Amino acid sequence: MIELIVLDVDGTLTDGKIIYTNDGDEIKQFDVSDGLAVATWTKKMGKKAAIITGRTSTLLERRAKDLNITHLYQKIHNKDEVLQNILDEEGLT
Repeated sequence: MIELIVLDVDGTLTDGKIIYTNDGDEIKQFDVSDGLAVATWTKKMGKKAAIITGRTSTLLERRAKDLNITHLYQKIHNKDEVLQNILDEEGLT
């Protein structure tokens, strides 16, 4: 049985676009359908979710919190290593 879903962000939970404002702020557009699916998984089904991404975004921290994502790792280059650490922590294979 699946107990954990692991996602990237750009192009997975978003449409892949990154917009910068003149002030240097970054804007991401999250897909509400994806959010509903993840929130159903975490909140209604009581399962866990993780995000492992190579970028850093305070917007993502807010989105992860909204979706009850228990593991958020940003600015990660070796995603396999982080994934293995999550699996070990959760007692999953």
